[in-house]
Amino acid sequence: MPHPDFEQLKQRSRAIIESALDAFIAIDSEGVVTDWNPQAERTFGWRRAEAVGRRIDDMVIPPQYRDAHRRALRRCVATGEGSLLDKRLEMTALHRNGTEFPIELTILSPMRLEGTLVFSAFARDITDRVQALEALKESEWLYHSLVDNLPIHVIRKDLEGRIVYVNKAVTRLLERPPEEILGKTDYDLFPRELAEKYRSDDRRVAETGEVFEDVEENRSEGNRYFVEVRKTPVRDSRNRIVGTQVIFWDVTQKKLAQEGLARAKEEAELANRAKSDFLANMSHEIRTPMNAVIGIAELLLQTRLDESQREYLAMLRDSGESLMSLINDLLDLSKIEAGKIELENAPFCLRDTIGDTMRLLAFRGADKNLEIACHIAPEVPDSLIGDLGRLRQIVLNLVGNAIKFTEEGEVVLDVGLEERRDDRVVLGFSVSDTGIGIPLDKLETIFDAFEQADASTTRRYGGTGLGLAISSRLVELMGGRISVRSEVGRGSTFHFTACFELAGEDVSRTRRFSPEEFDDMRVLVVDDNATNRRILEEMLSVRRMRPSVAEGASEALSLLRQAGESDDQFRLIISDVNMPEMDGFTLVETIKRDDALSGIPILLLTSGERPGDKDRCRQLGVDAHLMKPIKQSELLDAMMELLDVGDRPRIPAQPARARAGTGVRPLRILLVEDSVVNQRLATGLLEMQGHTVSVAGNGREAIDALRERPYDLALMDVQMPVMDGLEAARTIRRLEADGRLSNQPSPRLPIVAMTAHALKGDRERCIEAGMDGYIAKPVRIRDLDEEIGRLFEGAPAAETRQPEPESESGRAADLQAALENVQGNRRLLEE
Repeated sequence: MPHPDFEQLKQRSRAIIESALDAFIAIDSEGVVTDWNPQAERTFGWRRAEAVGRRIDDMVIPPQYRDAHRRALRRCVATGEGSLLDKRLEMTALHRNGTEFPIELTILSPMRLEGTLVFSAFARDITDRVQALEALKESEWLYHSLVDNLPIHVIRKDLEGRIVYVNKAVTRLLERPPEEILGKTDYDLFPRELAEKYRSDDRRVAETGEVFEDVEENRSEGNRYFVEVRKTPVRDSRNRIVGTQVIFWDVTQKKLAQEGLARAKEEAELANRAKSDFLANMSHEIRTPMNAVIGIAELLLQTRLDESQREYLAMLRDSGESLMSLINDLLDLSKIEAGKIELENAPFCLRDTIGDTMRLLAFRGADKNLEIACHIAPEVPDSLIGDLGRLRQIVLNLVGNAIKFTEEGEVVLDVGLEERRDDRVVLGFSVSDTGIGIPLDKLETIFDAFEQADASTTRRYGGTGLGLAISSRLVELMGGRISVRSEVGRGSTFHFTACFELAGEDVSRTRRFSPEEFDDMRVLVVDDNATNRRILEEMLSVRRMRPSVAEGASEALSLLRQAGESDDQFRLIISDVNMPEMDGFTLVETIKRDDALSGIPILLLTSGERPGDKDRCRQLGVDAHLMKPIKQSELLDAMMELLDVGDRPRIPAQPARARAGTGVRPLRILLVEDSVVNQRLATGLLEMQGHTVSVAGNGREAIDALRERPYDLALMDVQMPVMDGLEAARTIRRLEADGRLSNQPSPRLPIVAMTAHALKGDRERCIEAGMDGYIAKPVRIRDLDEEIGRLFEGAPAAETRQPEPESESGRAADLQAALENVQGNRRLLEE
């Protein structure tokens, strides 16, 4: 009778077998199944009742392996030993459904139970493991296949620096088979100094886990070659760094090309600087005699001459001015290309600036009977900070070109808001014309220096092709872009953008809000040009007025009569002068003869100051007369004057007063000023006080003049080409300190700044540069007197005057104020 403990052990063993995760199989010496657990049923597909009593090889051994299995079983039975006993091996098994699959078989030592020899084993389906291993092998094969055939060099090392993998590119480079490289270190393959560097780089990558990149220069047999290296850490499945991988490739040609480009760039920059210096020097050398030529021509024009002599001298002066303009363009271009132009950042009023600039160009347009119009969108801010002078230069170039290449029709400048962000705005400027247009194949080169859209236009229209090149570069400096679209025979549109800061407060002196009397006031606009009608209509609408537009005089009279028959009558008529069929003067005559209409105020607009226009306006009783393109502030002033509304401070007309001199002895004064107009004005004012005046066009000319002859005083403009006033003052002080201006009567030449800048800090900048005084433009004789008196008579320093506000009471008061500024000298004022 079995011992109770044995029975208990037997039951426990049975329970373990029944719950095992691996298939359990037991066979006798004939290969007949004696035990078969539930996992065996799931693994092989045979139920226990079906399996027990059947031969194992008939169920789970594939036919091709059955004979070998039977022989091994007989050998084990005969000898009690065999390669299968107490072994773990992998083999192929057969499922009941006929499919073969891999298993891992663990065979236990045979046992004799009840006189019968029993063999038992555990079997586990390892299909997933085999598939994973196959996928891994496939992946490794693909990896090695890819890496081996890469045109770059790949090396993998362990943490001790031993090489564990190289691709074929490395074996070709080192001219060794893989077995002579694997297991070696850098010290076995490279010179010691290189090996130490490579090992140091490897340690850094292994310690920090960071990628290392470098371009290394190597030398071999006197030749330089460069390789670009990238080293990365190699990590295991637990993210531990177990080595480094090195990838490198030859970049010798690329590096040598970069060095060549760097040398070529440096040579080009040197050549560009030399060219710029040459242009600057040549412009200086040419400008000096040209100033004399132009100045002498102007002086001769003031003498008694016959008609032919006057004509020849005028041609000489105009040709000199054209040459000076070309020199200025060349200098601007060279300064831009040399990176020596810095934009100013000063507050200005956009509408007044653009209006004044377009007014200058309107005379040229009037000579060709062109309509010159300017439209600034209402949403465009008026008070900006930026470089006003450069903006004017771009507009003058583009609009001037448009007028030059347009024979009939119109030229329109349109300004709109493109982007607004915080304290900055991007404005878009479009200049459209109805001129000759530009061929499509020339549009890409139109902004290149010395390029013309058509070589024949140079002869017909004149010009060097520098204006657009300079404008393009200035636009880029102002943070914008310039473009053009055009159609031959139909005109062109140039568009550019520029970035400006918003001023903290309104810098316009003339901008006002509309008086309440203008609210819903009905105004008639008469103009044959659609662009002008649109601009005037918008100007009036934003002032809360109610404009009606007419394309000509006939339509205007019809609208006036219709309004006269209703309670909604017109309060004001704004009419163009130059219109077909019936011009503005004829329209005024017709209105004045009509008792029902004659009481309506009339404001006439003209595209040019034609001889006799003012007299005819006076004869017809025209209430106001303005020249196009009109500014919004100017139109508002005129309307308020006509309708006698709003708060309009007036400056009473006063007779010109001659002022006595300062009592200072006659001085030899060097006037340093680039503007011809300012030169004439300042020279006239100073000579009226008995002083002797010499003129220099910029700071460099001033220094040359001081080396040649003695002066008691220098009046120095600040903003000038070639060398500005601040730099000139600093240079003069250095020359004085070095004793290189020994011909001057005093060790320190008094220098007074004359500048259009009158902002906070400008005076301090001038004094810091070495100047002794400061006068704000426009220059007035009393300011000159006070400053000269302070320097030469010991008078106290006067307060720096800000530029006085423009007159708001009309042209008569402006004329009177201007006459006072020249001490009643009408001839000087006319000049």
